[in-house]
Amino acid sequence: MPSKSLARIGRDISLAFVTAAALGTSVTMAAEGSAEACRTEVRHPGFRIDACTDALVPLPPDDRATRAEFLRYRALARRAVGAVDEALVDLDEAIGLQPDHAGAWLIRAAIRADLGRIDAALRDVEEAQALSPRSPQVWRRKGVLLDQKGEFDQAYAALNRALELDPRYAEAFFDRGDLLRREGYLAEATVDLTTAIELAPKMAAAWNARGSAWANLDDDKRALSDFDQAIRLRPDFAAAYVNRASIRWRLNDTENALADYGRAIELEPTNIDAWLNRSRAFEALGRTEEARHDLDMATALGARRRSAQADSDRTAAASEEGFAREGAFYVTTRAVNYRVGPNTRSNRLGSLNSGERVQVVGQRDGWLEVVIPDGGQGYIWHEFLELER
Repeated sequence: MPSKSLARIGRDISLAFVTAAALGTSVTMAAEGSAEACRTEVRHPGFRIDACTDALVPLPPDDRATRAEFLRYRALARRAVGAVDEALVDLDEAIGLQPDHAGAWLIRAAIRADLGRIDAALRDVEEAQALSPRSPQVWRRKGVLLDQKGEFDQAYAALNRALELDPRYAEAFFDRGDLLRREGYLAEATVDLTTAIELAPKMAAAWNARGSAWANLDDDKRALSDFDQAIRLRPDFAAAYVNRASIRWRLNDTENALADYGRAIELEPTNIDAWLNRSRAFEALGRTEEARHDLDMATALGARRRSAQADSDRTAAASEEGFAREGAFYVTTRAVNYRVGPNTRSNRLGSLNSGERVQVVGQRDGWLEVVIPDGGQGYIWHEFLELER
């Protein structure tokens, strides 16, 4: 073979090695970039979901800790965009991979609380507490959940413990102050809420809660000032508009009170207090038709809320009893995705609205295989189905 041909072959081989090395470096850099974005991106949850998904792909099967870490971050991002079904699946897998990580239990507790599954959330918090008994975050979450169950003394004690462990924990001061406010301990509430504001001046919820405490103490001037500040910090804070409207109404500032109620309804059309209070205002002004309309809206929303709570309670009870009965008909408890296989890595086939009827034909690893209304089949996570009544 001519020497030039040998030289050319040598150059081609060298070029191939260089290209392969460059491609390998590029893939490695891409994977490292996805991992970094998964760990640090907080402003754009959609981007974080994609980054975490990409970061999970190249992980070796035995790297359980890193896989669990990326699943936790993806669950947080999915919660932020409202994909709570997929977030719960991620957390179940993360806990299975790394059951001694308190953070995963705590995140799952927060999501279950979002869904109204308070008892299940408390069990998760207790798991986290056993793993991390000196975590102020765990004690705070426990206090909030106990408050939601109406157990004042236990909630107060848990929040006290959180503050013993971290005396500068602004969110715990807020939670304890708001608990005290709702229980009628108004002077003590204003102290805690003032501390929360001093520690975290941009916490709009603390300004709003302190404003409510001042209002209950008939200090309208301070209440109005706090509601103003809450709205400055969060212009979309519907509850603060409702509260400010109530003070303005009391001060005979009728026009601005009605404007605040209207703004609250624009921001949050399901806000029962806004509809109900505006109805009363219209009635006092002799605007009977408008008053009747708003009262009808408040009544309908209240009925819908009670129905949703009943559905949530039935779903929680069904989960306690075990998985679904094969062959039985179930309904979706919320808008939910259905997938090709029993995991979130499977392709999404589509979505169903809340209240749609499906038949369960199988189950696997917490996923239920269902026949959907158009005759197709897919998998739905079990916590989002309840037995048809």
